[in-house]
Parts: sequence; structure tokens; C-alpha cells
Amino acid sequence: MPEWIDYLLKVNLSIALFYGGYYLFLRKLTFYLLNRCYFIMGLLFSALYPLVDLSMFFAKENSAGRSEMQIMTWDDLLSIIPPKVDLWNIITLLFSSVVALLTLRFLLRLFSLSKIHQKSTVAIFESCRYRQVWIDIPPFSFWKSIYLNKSLHTERDLREILKHEIEHVKQLHTIDVLLVEIASLCCWFNPIIWLTRSAIKENLEFLTDHKVLQSGVDKKKYQYSLVNLNSRTISPELSNHFNFNALKRRIAMMNKKKSSQLHLSKYVFIVPAITISAMVFTISKAYQEDGKLINAGLSHVTPNAGNKHEKEETLGTAIQEKDRPKELPKVAFQNGRKKAKMLTIRSKNQVQPLLVLDGVVLKEGEDINAINPNDIASINVLKDRAATAMYGSMGKNGVILITTKYK
Repeated sequence: MPEWIDYLLKVNLSIALFYGGYYLFLRKLTFYLLNRCYFIMGLLFSALYPLVDLSMFFAKENSAGRSEMQIMTWDDLLSIIPPKVDLWNIITLLFSSVVALLTLRFLLRLFSLSKIHQKSTVAIFESCRYRQVWIDIPPFSFWKSIYLNKSLHTERDLREILKHEIEHVKQLHTIDVLLVEIASLCCWFNPIIWLTRSAIKENLEFLTDHKVLQSGVDKKKYQYSLVNLNSRTISPELSNHFNFNALKRRIAMMNKKKSSQLHLSKYVFIVPAITISAMVFTISKAYQEDGKLINAGLSHVTPNAGNKHEKEETLGTAIQEKDRPKELPKVAFQNGRKKAKMLTIRSKNQVQPLLVLDGVVLKEGEDINAINPNDIASINVLKDRAATAMYGSMGKNGVILITTKYK
């Protein structure tokens, strides 16, 4: 499995856990600012935690898990080291195509916002600064600007609209919107990211309504102004909307009794529980991740017509001379039996060892079938400290040194 797919799986698992925690325990609470911080932290944590290598913290446990090894045949080796699969290339192409299309749409939305900004003019209403637009569009804000068509609203509605949008601008809600929009570009296949997107925008409206009412605005008048606003056209999706689709829920949350301080304990337990649950998945994969090979290559050994052998084809990029071991260590055993084919090792955790052919590290995904078992002269096995001393972190899962007759 390519690394980027493994990364995306971890990211989307974490996003799903954070959304599940919000939906089950937090969405009915009136701690809107805490919910905003919860979502931002959840998105940032989901994007960053898969990049942290946790294997170093579990080196002792990992080493103990590899202390018992068993000898396997050539067929077993082929089963744990599959050949290249073109399906991953197809998946990568499809995924990249959708991301490219969504990114293009995202950029077009930004471009449409810039066009609205260019065609608008600066205006002031009762000391409130905004940008006057001349098209039939609902009021909205983006970054530090408020856009509205004054001719479409009464003076009383304008006061409520501006108070609402000013709160969006003051609290920089555009950051939240852009953050979840960017996340949805890469996680488009996950329906949870779209639910998270809606929940984040909804919570921003709850938070803004709460701040407006705290400023002394009459609750009933404010709610009536929301109802009186009719959405004649669709607002830009990257903006903060005054006229929100879930108006009924907004009004219900405005009339909801303030949540008890005891409910704050939910955040204390939910956030650590989710982060630990997400990291457990990474820890379970840490052993395999640390054994992945980089800057490695494989020489393909084939016989020619003169009954001699030569290295005919190079797969991958050869490792630099400084990275090669100066001498192949002589440990473990040699293949002296006529009937024996190829030997390898496997740990209890079913991790893949590092394979070295004639001093060259095999690159991940190289076709193991390219090696002719009859060309093998000897096989040496390294594990634990002996492996890491020679090959560093790449040898944490064990090392198999294969020497051919034609080296």
C-alpha cells in the first residue's frame, strides 16, 4: 500500500472520531467557542499526527516482539512480499484527478469572490463600514470585509445584519471555513468530512448569534430579522452567511438554556480519548512504517545464452556507496541443503524484514520473483541489535542478506 494512502486512512479515521465525539456529546451544548476550538484542533491533529514517528517510543516492545523468528520457504517469502500492483497507480490517478477538479473549483470560488470585491464600493451605515454590492445577493462576510446590497434591506434589518457580520469579521471565522474547505479537497471520498464541514459552519453561526445577543440586542427582534431575510440567490460558499439554511436550529439554540458547567468535563474526557484512539492506529503500524526502505535499488539477475549470468536490469535507484555496508556480516546460517530453496524470517507481528541482495537493499515493491532461487549462494539473517547496528532504523524488522553465486 502506498504511503499516501496509509496517511489518508489515518487522517480520515481521526476526522471521523472527532466528528463522532462532537455529534454524540457536544453538539447540543452551548459552549460554542469550545466547540470551535475542538474542531480546529481536530483538523490540525488529524493532519499532523500521522507524520509523527512513534516507533522510537516503542523500540523495546518492538524488539521483544521480534525475538522469536521462524524459517520460511521461498513460497512464504513471495506471500509476504507481493509484486508490484498496477491497481495502486490507477487509484492514484483517479484520486489525483478528483483532487485537481475540486481544487480548480475552489480556486474559481476564490476568483468569484475577488470579482465581487473589485466591483463593490466602500460604504458606511451608522458608523459601520461595509462594501456595497450592486447585485441581488444575500449579505455575507469574507475575511475582514462585509458585503451586502443596501437597497434590498430595511434600516432595521441592516442594523442586525451588520452586527452579525461584524462578529464574523472580529472572530476571523474565515479561517475555520478555509481550513475545512482545504481538508475536504483531500478527503473528498469521506462523507464524514462533509458532515464536519456543515457542523463547523453551523457552530460558527451559533457562536455569532450568541455574541450578538450578548451585546444587548433584543432576542425576539433579532430572530424576526433572521426570518424576514429571504435568500434570493446563493451566497458564495467560502463566505460566512447571514441567512443560514438551518435557521430553525439556530433559533432553537438561541432559546436553549445555557449548558451547565458540569458538561465541561465532557471535553476533558472526550478529547484525550479521541487522540489516544487515533494514535493507537498509528502505533500498531509503527513497526511496519519504520522498516520501509528509501533510496534503495535492486539488480535483476538473469541467465544469458552462454550459461553465464550478468546483472541485466536495474530496478530503482542504487543506494549510495556510503550507505552500503563495507562487508556482509557472517551470521546465522548458510543454505547448504540441495532441496532448500530460499529462507527468510518472520516475526510474531508479521512485519516485513529488510532484504539485501549482494549488498544492495531491495526497494519496496520490487518483484521478488526476479530472483532465481538456483542462483543463491548463501543467506544470512540479522536481527535485533546486529541488524540495527549494520543498517540503522531500516533493519529494525530484521535483515536478510542474500548473496548470489555471481557477486
